[in-house]
Amino acid sequence: MVKWMVYITIACIAAKIYMFVRSKGSNDNIIPENETEFENENYKELENPEDVSRYFDIDVEEMETHFYVGVKRRSDGKDMLMSMEKCDFPVYMDFLYSIEVTPPYDYLQRYTLIKNTPENPQPDENEPTVADVREWIETFIFENKAYFKIQEESL
Repeated sequence: MVKWMVYITIACIAAKIYMFVRSKGSNDNIIPENETEFENENYKELENPEDVSRYFDIDVEEMETHFYVGVKRRSDGKDMLMSMEKCDFPVYMDFLYSIEVTPPYDYLQRYTLIKNTPENPQPDENEPTVADVREWIETFIFENKAYFKIQEESL
């Protein structure tokens, strides 16, 4: 009995180490790292919610069962995926709007928002539209404006 408990403990520890190493390597490939942007004096925070649509391109593509969402800064075309990741975008969307979000893959640099799942069926009248999703993203960006900075000369 003790022998099996030791084997199971060793297997669990090995699995945790494997998952940690795998997640560490995969996150580096998904999102390019650019930490110097937040230390640069040329970047300023948004001042009002209307600035979000003026300084950021929010790409929302609707499919039958999901939405693809991506955000780029207009001034330099930088993908804001790293900023969304730092602000826990999937947790935010699940908590406030009860919509499941899957992380981006290497080939698809956008989040996927699942509209209707067997665990969370929604009647047709409650199904979100592209305008709803765009408004949610704009609210998310403004609430996390410290991570979504704009260039000072574009003000």
